[in-house]
Amino acid sequence: MDKVNSDLIGNYLKDLRRYQEYEKKFLTFNRAKEGLVLYSLKETDPNYSRLVQYNNLVGHRHLTQSNSAKVIENAKDFLFCIVQLIKKAKKFIHIEYYIFSEGYVLNYLLELLAQKIQEGVEVKLIIDHWGNYFKITKKTKKRIKALGIKCKIFNPLFTKNNELWWNFRNHNKLLVVDNQYALFGSCNISDEYFNITDKFFPTSELAILLEGEIVNSLNILFAFHWGLIPNKKEEKEWDMLMDSQHYFGFNYQEKGNLELQLVPSSPLLEERPIKTNLLNLILSAKKIIRFTTPYFYPPKDILNALKFVSSIGVRIQIILPKEADLKDKVLRVHRKLLSSFSSKNIEIYEYLGFNHEKVTIIDDEIVYFGTYNWDYRSLYLNFESAILIKDKELGEKMKILFLKRLKNSHLITPSDCSYKNKVLPNIFTSISKWCQLLA
Repeated sequence: MDKVNSDLIGNYLKDLRRYQEYEKKFLTFNRAKEGLVLYSLKETDPNYSRLVQYNNLVGHRHLTQSNSAKVIENAKDFLFCIVQLIKKAKKFIHIEYYIFSEGYVLNYLLELLAQKIQEGVEVKLIIDHWGNYFKITKKTKKRIKALGIKCKIFNPLFTKNNELWWNFRNHNKLLVVDNQYALFGSCNISDEYFNITDKFFPTSELAILLEGEIVNSLNILFAFHWGLIPNKKEEKEWDMLMDSQHYFGFNYQEKGNLELQLVPSSPLLEERPIKTNLLNLILSAKKIIRFTTPYFYPPKDILNALKFVSSIGVRIQIILPKEADLKDKVLRVHRKLLSSFSSKNIEIYEYLGFNHEKVTIIDDEIVYFGTYNWDYRSLYLNFESAILIKDKELGEKMKILFLKRLKNSHLITPSDCSYKNKVLPNIFTSISKWCQLLA
């Protein structure tokens, strides 16, 4: 490794250690209670217990208790939820999105945020540079600044002192209000994701409205990303992590009985927590695996794990998009890859539209929900996050929602995966394989 890359990684790890120190200080979880929960899990489900402890060790993420989660089933309800949360804000609003694009939705949200700023609410915004390339104008950026919104661009391209490789993108989608509520899910802030424009195909989204200790974990994640981005003076601002009372002072009461664990992933960590979690969850399945993802080109070990568990009787249902933002390129790569699945236990469906949700359900009890896709970019290159949940009631809700999507999907057959002209699918598959080298 050359000296420049070594210095960059060294600086990043130094920041990561600082983040972990503050997290230890501010998290409000009950260590004794967590120990009892882990002991109970070890007795009833040792494999799940090991996964929770792995996430704790690698990502410094504790199992939080006293949480509630409300499933937001579509983009319309998602937008309504955002509006209601913004209106509830009294102290601060933290917004972090991969895409924060021009349009009706953005204009309306900026009007709401302007009103809250007039009321004394602080608003901080993180958007990814590449995710918004050509999607947000200089005029809108000036408007955001003029309104009083503190905005930072994650990993901007073409900057002299950038510490992160340009291919490392922030794919998170998160809203935190007063450290009391968090909205976490798949939807970006852009008209096409809300089916407002006719330039896109029907899109389905999924989010979770969270209350409880997990909100603190998500807020600290935002604070770390905020501190990681230098200001105009090339200084990193850790003001949020320093002011614990203002940003992390919410006293959580019993919000519910859900035990949730945040699993963030970063390209500069030695481990790939989300990938490892998926692999572990696949191999632990006893009856059925259901997942929906807009992009499916995972590493070979995950593919082999899916083939292995299907060969020993585990049923697998996968929903992929019939349409996608890269049009038939994604469809062709998917079908080229899926042609390698021969087990009768693997059912692959194509949603008649663009299913943008990212959720995995194991045995209708364990839910793994987040911003990740089943591809190399998400599993190796992006800043991503997921939430690990073991709960029969929530698992059943996710199963019902999955089956709803299934009704609007087509079961693909081997004949669907064959093309008379094999040049294009081979080209797209080769490009995807080349992307593995970048990972």
